[in-house]
Amino acid sequence: MKTAALRYTASTALTLFSATSLSAPLFDIDIVTSHWQAEYSGKIGQNNDTATLDQLGFDDEDHSTISATLKHPIPALPNIQLQHTDLKTDANGTLAATLVIDGTTYNASENVVSDLDLSHTDITLFYSPFNNWVQLNLGLTARHFNGEAVITSTTTNTTESLDLDEWLPLIYAGAQLELPLTGWYLGADINGLSYDDSSLVDYSTALGYSSDGLVADVAIELGYRAFALKTDNINGFEGNVDIDGVFLSLGVKL
Repeated sequence: MKTAALRYTASTALTLFSATSLSAPLFDIDIVTSHWQAEYSGKIGQNNDTATLDQLGFDDEDHSTISATLKHPIPALPNIQLQHTDLKTDANGTLAATLVIDGTTYNASENVVSDLDLSHTDITLFYSPFNNWVQLNLGLTARHFNGEAVITSTTTNTTESLDLDEWLPLIYAGAQLELPLTGWYLGADINGLSYDDSSLVDYSTALGYSSDGLVADVAIELGYRAFALKTDNINGFEGNVDIDGVFLSLGVKL
């Protein structure tokens, strides 16, 4: 049985979607799409002047991820995976205490509208020292955040906008265990890094099933993804943001 399509490092949801796949001689190209039903928690602000995401009105949100993985037989060269996660959400709430964002103060009882975009694109280079019924992937990820955080007080019309345009290097590891003669497998992926007072950990676990086809293998997964970002200061953005929930993904490989 062919190895099931490699999942992206992180994805989660309750909605089924579609995927396509291409292939070239001696190369495997896997395309995986996912929907992630994510729940937000944590807080943002500076020093003791913070607000929880619950107070700001953030709630469950559906997000999508798409990834493409190229695997080849050349031992000296790493395999490559490209992945994009759409992580946009907004909220409306009333502050319970003073909130400070990049030096701008929002007072208690102010009504605020918040927009948070933590969308990111990953470029992962990895090697697979084991690649049979047990698969192990080890490598490095360059993650590009290209979003923003915007908070507007509808009480005073005060707006603070922060660009979240950063590249972060992450350590990547992934594993997959096939259950022989069943088509079922267990998988897990993690990207992470910690430095100074900031950290990012993004991991997923999944139960999947792969079916051989005449033209392509098809794999479906149900799993859980958790994204935890702690930042002391990224372009004035400070806080702890946790996003986690279940995902459903579908992938194909020739």
